[in-house]
Amino acid sequence: RPLNDTWQYYECIFKTPNQTVPAECYGRMVSFYPRLHSTSWSQITGGTADFAGKAGMQYYIDEVKLEQLESVYNGDFDDSLDTLVYGHERQAGYKPWITETGTTAENADEAGKTYAKVTQTGVATDGFSAYVAMEPSAQYRIKFDARSEVSGAKLGATVYKGEGDTANSNMVELTDTWASYEVLVTNTDTLITSPKLTFSMTDGSAPLAGSYDIDNVTFELVPQYQSSISATSKEIG
Repeated sequence: RPLNDTWQYYECIFKTPNQTVPAECYGRMVSFYPRLHSTSWSQITGGTADFAGKAGMQYYIDEVKLEQLESVYNGDFDDSLDTLVYGHERQAGYKPWITETGTTAENADEAGKTYAKVTQTGVATDGFSAYVAMEPSAQYRIKFDARSEVSGAKLGATVYKGEGDTANSNMVELTDTWASYEVLVTNTDTLITSPKLTFSMTDGSAPLAGSYDIDNVTFELVPQYQSSISATSKEIG
C-alpha cells in the first residue's frame, strides 16, 4: 500500500495453514516484518532486489499490534463477505466465508442489524463455509442466529476435518423469525488437516432450494473438566 507524508492506519489479516499445529510449536514467538520497497506490488517476484528501497529511504511506524482473531472470523458479518485474508504475501487473497457449489451469499442489513443472506439452488448445493481452528479429540459448541421463510427448512451445522471427512453434523429447525440456536459437535480423531464449518439448509435429508439468513456465528471449545478428587477418596463436612 502506498505511503505518504501523513500517518495512516493499516490492517492486514493473515491465516495459518489449515493443519493441526504440533504441540512443540505452542508458545513460539510470532515475527512481523514490515518492508519498504520502491517496486510496484504487481512486479514483485520475491527477489531481494525487489524489496530494496532507494538509498537512504526511511519510514516511520508506530502502534504495531498482532492479535489472534476469533475462530470464525466475521461471524457477525459486520465486515463485507468480500473481505480477503492472506496466508502468504505471494498468495492471492481468499474470502473467509466460502460459497461452494450451488450456494451464493450477500451482506444484508435490516434495521441496523447486519447478517448474511444465503441462497441455495437445491440438489447441487454444497454449503456456506468458514475455516475454523480445531483441536483433536475435543468437543465444540456452535452458536448462531438464523431464520428462513422456506417451509420445513432445517439448517445443518457440519464440521469437516478434511475433504469428505465429517466430524459431526447437527440440525436445527428454522422459522421465519430470528431465533438463537446452539449445537455441539465432537471430534474424536487426533488428525485434523483442514477443519471447516459448513452450513446447509435441508428438509432433514436433501438440500432445499431457497434462502436463509444467518448471523452471530461462534465456534467455541467446550472445556473438559477433570475432578481433582480420586475415585477412592472421601471427604466429610
